[in-house]
Amino acid sequence: MAIAIVAGCSGKAANFADRSASEQLTRVKQNLAVAKENIVSGDGDHYHCCIDPTRNWCALHMASGECGHYLREGKPVCPECVLGWQQGTGDMADVDPADVKSALTEGTSHDDGDEGGHDEHPDHH
Repeated sequence: MAIAIVAGCSGKAANFADRSASEQLTRVKQNLAVAKENIVSGDGDHYHCCIDPTRNWCALHMASGECGHYLREGKPVCPECVLGWQQGTGDMADVDPADVKSALTEGTSHDDGDEGGHDEHPDHH
């Protein structure tokens, strides 16, 4: 039965590289959405972005998503979230967008012992 299903899925565009760029991007977005659903932060919370709709920087660069927690603690957030706040898509009512700082420009390391924290952001030179 599994062989029939696999065989039924094969076809002209079954290989990712053989798909159009549009089809590839659709597949990547779908896979990223699933990955973000599976990311759990150090405190057991799921992907906690501070932007709506959620952004992708933390998932792609750190397999994490804790900018909402960091912002609540007054810490800098990822550059994609900073941009979101500047564009008016912030998702926390009591936050002034002018107060949102980037972990890149602040040179901050969120080294709280949790793997995948913002400590992987490169320092801004």
